[in-house]
Amino acid sequence: MATLLSWLGRTDLDQMKLDKTASIATIALKAPIFDDVVILASTWEEEWHDYKEWLVKKLACSGRSKTLVTIQRIRLSSPIDYTAITKVMHKQLAHISSQSDGIYLNLTSGTPAMTVVLYRVVLFQKVT
Repeated sequence: MATLLSWLGRTDLDQMKLDKTASIATIALKAPIFDDVVILASTWEEEWHDYKEWLVKKLACSGRSKTLVTIQRIRLSSPIDYTAITKVMHKQLAHISSQSDGIYLNLTSGTPAMTVVLYRVVLFQKVT
């Protein structure tokens, strides 16, 4: 089972409105087939449903209709709260690694703090 894990970025939402792909959709559509796409989101809640619906449709048109897309609400006091983001990433990666054979990480969506934390957690700390 392969899982793509990503933060939701403003560019992902903006490009969806133009029916264009940004990083999450591009990876989900062009990389190996994923069983799950898990998107972490802390803002823009009013746009989540549209994004998920759009991505599911794009995946289906590409013959990837079995891919499950989930958007998870993550509560952060700030999108640059390194400590909170680190806790979220440890929890998410531990959960996903217990269920997936392969985890693919999108390092381009989300804030720079989210990218740095994800990169650091993966490279320098054991996930379990």
